[in-house]
Amino acid sequence: MQTRNPTRDLVLGLAGLGLFFAALIAAAYAISPLNVESGPIAANVLWCAALIGVAAVGVLTRRFGLALAPLVFVALWAAGAQVHAGIVSAETGTRDGLTSVPDVRPVSTLIVKASYGLPVDPSRTGGKSMLPYDECSQWCRGLILEKGLGAVILRTPKPGAPTAETLFRRGSGAECVADAPECVVAEPITSHPDEALIIEMGDEEWPDTGSACCPVAVVARVDNGQKSVIKTYRQGVHTAILPIPVIAAAGTPLPVMTRDVALGPDLRFDTLIEALLDTELRWKP
Repeated sequence: MQTRNPTRDLVLGLAGLGLFFAALIAAAYAISPLNVESGPIAANVLWCAALIGVAAVGVLTRRFGLALAPLVFVALWAAGAQVHAGIVSAETGTRDGLTSVPDVRPVSTLIVKASYGLPVDPSRTGGKSMLPYDECSQWCRGLILEKGLGAVILRTPKPGAPTAETLFRRGSGAECVADAPECVVAEPITSHPDEALIIEMGDEEWPDTGSACCPVAVVARVDNGQKSVIKTYRQGVHTAILPIPVIAAAGTPLPVMTRDVALGPDLRFDTLIEALLDTELRWKP
């Protein structure tokens, strides 16, 4: 009678399940274009049957290494999926992905173009996670009065809106300390002033579909009347394998079920400004 070897049985069970799973993936990937629904469904039914069958055979034959093979396979897959998620999100920075902050000095005017609003930390604004693109309050006054900016200009780059709202322009004495109407000036932007810092926030498009994908912030400056991009920050979303081994339909990045993994915390306007200008914004009077 051959001596049972649990380790060998476990290795053989894992190898057999791995080969069978790979074969099912290949079959589902080939069948799905012909029948999108039945291919993955049939493959996953066979896969579950294989997991249960191997465990049952191991228990009935008292080959406990074989009986444990399905559980170990799923556990190893889950661990590998977590490692994969960690690898694809390795671009995460310590401050909203701002691992490299350029020197933007000197800055006389801050121009912000945001088509959908200014993403901010809701814990600092009383629960608001998105401020209107034309809102400029305590944080704006602080930049002008404490950081020495000449003006802060917020505008939407939408057609038919060629004017900019210059809020809290620097004045003499206490003219612009409060929300004084004379410190809110509507003026067209015909040219960008020198020493201006321009931040354009919006959504990047998927190259293949053209649909909105990922938050992006483009930082540029103006010198001698010329605008030049100095840094682009992207939130980004990558695809990682799902912790549970499940077969997906063809047409996905991988023939197994996947999930979206964000590259770091949300890309927000408030932390971006603080990092670029080396300051701490105040949001409440």
